[in-house]
Amino acid sequence: MIDWADRIFTMEARHRRVIRQRFRERIDGKPIVNLAIPDRYRYMDPALVALIAKKMAPHLA
Repeated sequence: MIDWADRIFTMEARHRRVIRQRFRERIDGKPIVNLAIPDRYRYMDPALVALIAKKMAPHLA
C-alpha cells in the first residue's frame, strides 16, 4: 500500500464523508480537515485561490 498523505484536506463536509466511507482502511486515523469552502466558484477563480490559500495557511505554518 502506498502512503502518500499525512493530512487530507476537503472543501466540503460531504467530501470528508465520502473519503471516510470509501477509504476507511487506507486513511488509518489520518486527520481529514474540512476547509468549508462552498462549491460555487469557477475553476481557478482568483477569489477561490485566495480563499484556499487563506484557509490552508494555518495548516501549513
